Amino acid sequence: MQVPGAKLMFPVEANGVFCELPPALLDGLRARGWRFYTFIGAGGARFMCGWDTLPDSVDALLADVRALSGA
Repeated sequence: MQVPGAKLMFPVEANGVFCELPPALLDGLRARGWRFYTFIGAGGARFMCGWDTLPDSVDALLADVRALSGA
């Protein structure tokens, strides 16, 4: 999925995804109840999955990213 203004910061090698996202997208995700850590100035975000994270949860996050970004 391509998201305008988004890019991976590091290769995905474990249960964390580090990416840069536009501030409006970060704000929109938080307004929808998603919790994640931001760092490295504006736009850096860390999304973590636990051993018990369900695929439906990942799909819901991606659906919100698509909706908020117009992707």
